[in-house]
Amino acid sequence: MEHIEYLKAKYSFKRLQIYDDDSFVDLERMRCFFKAYIEKGYHKEFKIDFRGARINELDRMDDEFLSLMVTAGVEIMAIGVESGSDKILKLMNKGIHVEQILRVNEKLSRYPSLKPHYNFFCGIPGESFETLIETKEVLLQMIDTHPGCYLGVGADWKPLPGSVMTERAVEEYHLQLPGSLEAWAKIDSFDADKLEHPWYTKEINNMIKLLQLAGQFLDNKIFDFQKELGPILGKAVQLLANLYKPVLRFRLKYNFTTFLIEYRIKIFALRSVGKLMRAFK
Repeated sequence: MEHIEYLKAKYSFKRLQIYDDDSFVDLERMRCFFKAYIEKGYHKEFKIDFRGARINELDRMDDEFLSLMVTAGVEIMAIGVESGSDKILKLMNKGIHVEQILRVNEKLSRYPSLKPHYNFFCGIPGESFETLIETKEVLLQMIDTHPGCYLGVGADWKPLPGSVMTERAVEEYHLQLPGSLEAWAKIDSFDADKLEHPWYTKEINNMIKLLQLAGQFLDNKIFDFQKELGPILGKAVQLLANLYKPVLRFRLKYNFTTFLIEYRIKIFALRSVGKLMRAFK
């Protein structure tokens, strides 16, 4: 509370973003935090976002706790779902399962002001076309159950030096790791070229591209944040998203991944968005 008071006195802001993977490990600690936060009246001044909430932690939250979060002004929570396949979750040693993910999403749907942002990624060693289809089905079910939730970008898995999964990728699939810090940085940049790992087939790679498009356009975050793009660009993006969403739904329903020209358009648009925002604002 002292630190928030210090920030309030020094800066002008309307939103706090708390980056702490361990925020909700101890729910009683967070209950005390929210009560003190409300007593200070901060809930009338700021929204709060959390990065690092886990599915198993959210599964332990009861209605009283979630209502307290709503009162405190919690809005966006970045939640690590990672995959919609129990097989892949087990390979990740994630410690959660698909039934739990769906249960948490249904529970959060009863609190519209809470905006879960479900992060997921694709293509770990052992990923298959079938496990990607499982992820697709879970994403569609989550959106249908909770239309207000957000999805992550579905990025390709990236190797992490020294990790068990990276060692497996090298030993079993002969993945060639970057040989310099510069090369490691290149694959980790926002505008890096799409990764294509040795275990990818064309079918797998195209399905990952489709899931990445779903992460961008299947939910409503473009509509919710269109004002951030400015009045002209925001309306243009909203119009294009409205036109594309039925096409995306059709592709996902039938696993239709050929002629993904929209994926190339998306890459071009993302790399150009900064210039467009400056031009139209």
